[in-house]
Amino acid sequence: MTKHSNLELTPAQISIIATYIHARLARTRIPLGELAQLVGLSEFHFARRFKASTQLSPHQFVLRCRLERARELLSADHHSLADIAHQVGFADHSHLTRMFKQTYGVTPSEYRKQ
Repeated sequence: MTKHSNLELTPAQISIIATYIHARLARTRIPLGELAQLVGLSEFHFARRFKASTQLSPHQFVLRCRLERARELLSADHHSLADIAHQVGFADHSHLTRMFKQTYGVTPSEYRKQ
């Protein structure tokens, strides 16, 4: 059994949070309070412990999950970019395009063609 500092979440807590986020990616907002409540912490302590555990803020983690799912959908099906943006919780396709290019260096359309 691995010992964790009291400034980090346990692997089980991280798994609970990740599962919760993945099940709700289509929502445009996943409030910090909801995530903190899952593990019985205040928003402040949750955000601090989450970042100490994952090296990402909760917002960055959600964004990464959204982009990874968008990449999977771009590879697997032929839904429109607007549909994919909606399915992964972006407000519109231009926001998805901006974040996708910033993260992966190509637009979703360019990625789909590769």
